[in-house]
Amino acid sequence: MRKAIALLITLAFVTAIISLVGISAALFNSAFTKVSQKQFIVQSDIFFRDIKTILKTNVGDINDSDELYFLIALPFGISDKENDIAVDIHFVSDSTKVNINKMIDANKTVAPVYSQALDSLMISYNVIDRAFLSALILDTIDSDREERIFGSEIALEERFFTDGAIVDMAHFKKILDYYKKVREDPSVDNIPWEKIISFNNSEIDFNYVTSEAFSFMISTRTLESLKPFSGLSQKKELYASFDELRLSVEEQETLTKFGVVFFSPHVICNTEMKVGNQQGTLSFAYNFKTKEASNLEFASFN
Repeated sequence: MRKAIALLITLAFVTAIISLVGISAALFNSAFTKVSQKQFIVQSDIFFRDIKTILKTNVGDINDSDELYFLIALPFGISDKENDIAVDIHFVSDSTKVNINKMIDANKTVAPVYSQALDSLMISYNVIDRAFLSALILDTIDSDREERIFGSEIALEERFFTDGAIVDMAHFKKILDYYKKVREDPSVDNIPWEKIISFNNSEIDFNYVTSEAFSFMISTRTLESLKPFSGLSQKKELYASFDELRLSVEEQETLTKFGVVFFSPHVICNTEMKVGNQQGTLSFAYNFKTKEASNLEFASFN
């Protein structure tokens, strides 16, 4: 019964997306041919507001990992030959990695579990000046101009560097580039940052966490030993609590401090759309708890 309900909820979600395609086909076709960047932004904003309205109105609740599984596991394709439109839709969890911005809380207090994990990671990849790289990251996140270590406030040295929360991987790589320039140490490029850290999520879904992110949180575990426990493609079941896992009490406490949960309502919807001979991609974040869509990204290409 639960699986049937989950499937119905998933179908309702996809039906809502299909209705978006019907409403916005002309919008997409127009957006592909826009020359003005201003016009393109206006069109994207209209589509984004359509997304939020339709999802709030038509989509049921997804409240647990079983229901979320159907949404993520099943690919969806939509084809409208009459209007020459083809759409592929797939969903991924938006809670798979460790949010590096949570190293510091609102009171500018450094979280020991994060700093210790980062230090262990740097040791394993032979980073020469671990203290300096940590300070660079922390001094970026905290947004003030007080140096933890001499030279660790990049914004004081580089005019166009942005202090505050690290917004994406491109922003984070500017920190790495600065470290490499000052310390002449390329070892940081060997770390698989893209598989370990993220920048917006408030929690980590154990059922979808990457093996690399898990190893970052529990450095005493080898990557091989974690694979059977993490990543949906690596296992055949979903976990509902720590009771189902062979983890020590200390490991469970560590994961809890990182914000690990067994169901997170945050997903990313990735859409590939073809209208005639034009193609485009659209992605956005969606929270099933608040029913809010955010972080819309749209790109068109021939």
